[in-house]
Amino acid sequence: DQVVGVVSERDLKPALLLDHGKSILISDVMKTDLLLAKRDSSLADLVEEMAERKLGSTLVVDDNDHLIGIFTTIDALLLLESMLRNKEMQQARLD
Repeated sequence: DQVVGVVSERDLKPALLLDHGKSILISDVMKTDLLLAKRDSSLADLVEEMAERKLGSTLVVDDNDHLIGIFTTIDALLLLESMLRNKEMQQARLD
């Protein structure tokens, strides 16, 4: 009933170097030092911490720490793109 780890594509690459004579377990590759964020967390603070820790995703949890979503660097880039386009449109209106 609780998230204990996350496996990303980046985590799987080192698994290719492991001994292929045995099964590779999820626990062999998963990350357990997770960053959790509440739905009402500051986006600026979250993005700053993700960048500092070089994380590609953050688990979003409710008040009972149940997983309700995942915020990724792709989500952050899409938000940045939207903000930049809005700024360009506002600038074009002023010109």
